[in-house]
Amino acid sequence: MTKIKGEDELIFKSILDELKVKYIREYEFSPTTNHRFDFAILDKKIGFEVDGGIYGVKVSQVVKGRVVVKTHPGRHTSPTGYQQDCIKQSIAAKLGWRMVKIPVPWLHHHKPTKAKKYLLYYSEVVELVKDLTC
Repeated sequence: MTKIKGEDELIFKSILDELKVKYIREYEFSPTTNHRFDFAILDKKIGFEVDGGIYGVKVSQVVKGRVVVKTHPGRHTSPTGYQQDCIKQSIAAKLGWRMVKIPVPWLHHHKPTKAKKYLLYYSEVVELVKDLTC
């Protein structure tokens, strides 16, 4: 079993488990580029990415005796990170995969027991999950 990277993926895993969706963790969909999905449903060719790092990080430093606060972009919102995400999504599409990106705030607006309802209500995932559970 693949180790879950963090609390966010654990919450999403529990949602898929509750819906009895069969998935593979950290599925390498492109062996030539080593790109992976956080979660993949192989028979439907759907990859899920739980996107943390969408907010900037505030960093304080002292410059000439004054505290200066700078905001550095998050992994998925920095120019480099965004471009890397676009490449990954394009490769996935070329290989016939549908990629669903799950922003972490969708998983934290409510207690984890309510996260599924929130996720299904506010995203297009509801249609994909209906396909998977019917």
